[in-house]
Amino acid sequence: MRTEATQRAMTLIEMVIVLGIIMILSGIVWSVLAPVREKGRQAVCVSNLNQLNRAIQMYRQDHNGVDAEIGQRYWPRHLGLPLGLGSLWRQGYLSGTNREMQCPSYHRRSRLRVFPYELIATEVDKCFSLPPPRTFSYWVSIWGDEYPLIWDRFHSTQYWDRSQPRLQLEMTLGGRFRTRTLTWTPKYWWLGPPPQNQ
Repeated sequence: MRTEATQRAMTLIEMVIVLGIIMILSGIVWSVLAPVREKGRQAVCVSNLNQLNRAIQMYRQDHNGVDAEIGQRYWPRHLGLPLGLGSLWRQGYLSGTNREMQCPSYHRRSRLRVFPYELIATEVDKCFSLPPPRTFSYWVSIWGDEYPLIWDRFHSTQYWDRSQPRLQLEMTLGGRFRTRTLTWTPKYWWLGPPPQNQ
């Protein structure tokens, strides 16, 4: 014989309360885990940039690239630089999967099948990704081996907003990894001031 206690089911209000508690707890867990997941994505990009740097340095050695010095002007070919990251992959300096050129923070926001890491070097001296005078040789003469050769700027929540500071992961021409938080300026754009002006 069923008792009154065993026959009693959850009321609608009790169910709504339980669902509300579950939603609140999941929101708390998500807010705690989100920064941890972003740190994990940054770690993947640091590994990618290190692999790209090794490939570039091997390419430079094979093409007799010289070391950049402050005050001297160099075209990309003098430094032995490849003309884009895709050429490293096509010539066998990178694995056949392209994983080294995939930023997880970029590809989770965009379905475009493009490589988000920027290699700021072109066949000619003119480079429209650089601030005025928009010439590679000018900025390398100011930065030397500290010139930010590859950068990834997709780890800030508002990376498209010029008014917000942006975290930038960089690999320098000399092969050193660094992170900088930059704000867009009319003089330096996203390149930021050179080390002697910081």
